[in-house]
Amino acid sequence: MSSTPNQLYIIGAGLVGIMGAVSIILYEHFRQERRSRAMAQNLNRIDAQITNMREELERMRKSQKAKRNHFSTKPTISSAKSYTISDTEDYKSPSDTSDQEFFDISDEEVDGLVREPKELTLIDIDKRLGTDDTEIILETLTILDNLCGKYPNDPQFWYRLAKCCHAAAVHSVQPQTKRENISKGVNACNRALNFEPNNPEVHKLYAILVGLRSDFEPTKQRIADGFLFKQHVDIAIKLNPTDASLHHMLGRFKYEIAGLKWFERKVATALFGEPPNGTYDEALNCFLEAERLTSSDWKENKMYIGKCYIALGDIHRGIDWLQQAIDIVSGSQMEELSLNSEIGRLLNQYNVYR
Repeated sequence: MSSTPNQLYIIGAGLVGIMGAVSIILYEHFRQERRSRAMAQNLNRIDAQITNMREELERMRKSQKAKRNHFSTKPTISSAKSYTISDTEDYKSPSDTSDQEFFDISDEEVDGLVREPKELTLIDIDKRLGTDDTEIILETLTILDNLCGKYPNDPQFWYRLAKCCHAAAVHSVQPQTKRENISKGVNACNRALNFEPNNPEVHKLYAILVGLRSDFEPTKQRIADGFLFKQHVDIAIKLNPTDASLHHMLGRFKYEIAGLKWFERKVATALFGEPPNGTYDEALNCFLEAERLTSSDWKENKMYIGKCYIALGDIHRGIDWLQQAIDIVSGSQMEELSLNSEIGRLLNQYNVYR
């Protein structure tokens, strides 16, 4: 990624430019614990998948042998096809139907990615999406393009294509390439939502991409994207209310809106017939909920809790939260420098009121 590889940014969902200043770091905080959980879950799924495949192959072997003993003939290619796994066309029955060769199922390569049962394919893709290597991300983008073309009705591939587009966009140093990847990611989210309209992760990713898109949009579109951002965050929270990152995102949105100047609200109202809504109290509640739901220290979320308290006039409590935030070691050097700079500035500014 162009900043740091393991961070996702929402930059400006835009209400008359105020969201253009927003950089929401979403997954860095959860990366390590998610990877640990994901690794354990993936190993369990792989083990179960292999066990199921072995049992299925053994049943197929016995059934095939029974048929040959009954008819005293070899099954034809067409009959052998009836024993292939129905969820994928990647298993082809060879013309030689001897016990050993009929069940010697070989893997098919697609652009360097082993095409195994869908669950294992998705695990391989997810490993690729978790990499810091730009070249691997771009290779995975090509792989997912091909998979979405071959399986256009599978939302899991469209969702991962959108994730890969986001990663490629954040990595990109060329504005035009970044814009194209963001647009492609939004379209992939739309395709995924056509099949799974109640998938909270797709709605969250949609909001992230819309936020990134504002860098390239005129003022009116940025305002529209602000409403679109909130719409998808609201849906995602309704579907998955225990996701701390979603509450943080909503808090960031409300915090920025609470700081809108009166004339900025006037412009938004003139263009869309309604002013954006958000207060520091609402933003604080969102950040506190994110804090309650997270299991580890989240530097950025604590910083925003402190900023909300300061905005509400509770300077002492705000400074306490800022002090907690600055003592946390962040997950990346860039994030550490950026957040510590802002926290340090606020502490210097408000410590005199303590």
